[in-house]
Amino acid sequence: MPWNSAPREEGARRRYYGVGGWLLFIYILAVLAFLSSIRDLVNPDERTLKLFLGSTGIARVVSLASIGLRIPFLILVPLKHRLMPSIDITCTWISVCVMMPFIISVDVTMGVPAMVGIFAAALVVVVAALWTWYLLASKRVNLTFRHKIPALAMRR
Repeated sequence: MPWNSAPREEGARRRYYGVGGWLLFIYILAVLAFLSSIRDLVNPDERTLKLFLGSTGIARVVSLASIGLRIPFLILVPLKHRLMPSIDITCTWISVCVMMPFIISVDVTMGVPAMVGIFAAALVVVVAALWTWYLLASKRVNLTFRHKIPALAMRR
């Protein structure tokens, strides 16, 4: 869909402006994941340790990376900062790359069939791809963060 630039004031009068819909739902999930990562950083539970080969150090480094990669999203969304979509796409794919070795090896670390690790890895990539698509194509994201409206709406 082609997009045209619009002043922020024009966008603010539109229906999809602001943090709502799926974006709000994902924001709430990100806050919960952030809090979970803080808990895992301070005191990783046994299931988390098992995933990271019993290493508290690896679990804490991955938790710290997870926290660091979520902070930009948690800060930039309420600010409605124009760089949020680009920064979050980058952080999402870095997070996928950081977690992928552990996701793929879940069969070894958790004692489940090998297909579970492959399925989990494919699911993570599909979810990251869908999130990327949403950040690139969403009316709400384009209006709120990029100050762009669909070209057809400009004619009205």
